[in-house]
Amino acid sequence: MSELAAGSERTGPTMTAPQVASREEFADALTAFINGPLLSRHGRSHGAGQATPRMPVDRATPLFATGAIDSLGILDLLMFVETVTGHPVPFRKVDVRCFGTIDRISESFWPNPSGGGHS
Repeated sequence: MSELAAGSERTGPTMTAPQVASREEFADALTAFINGPLLSRHGRSHGAGQATPRMPVDRATPLFATGAIDSLGILDLLMFVETVTGHPVPFRKVDVRCFGTIDRISESFWPNPSGGGHS
């Protein structure tokens, strides 16, 4: 995968994200992003006065129910999805139906082979 620099109209700052060519590569890139930069920035669960690292997620992990994604993490995730796909995420799709798992994100935002995609 090669790297490209792109920004998001919604989020402003530029980020480097992998250039992907398939839904499978997109899901792999999402998994790497969530388990890497996203969890390193937002991946500490605070309880009883101490922070504990969160467990890595896989493609079927419920992102909100497990706390892998929080209100700040979703902003980073939105920017990542918009940067990699090259399309803004419609506000109506920012919910658990589309962002509940890595597989749901891939299905919701990676264009299908027949030319459809972001509705």
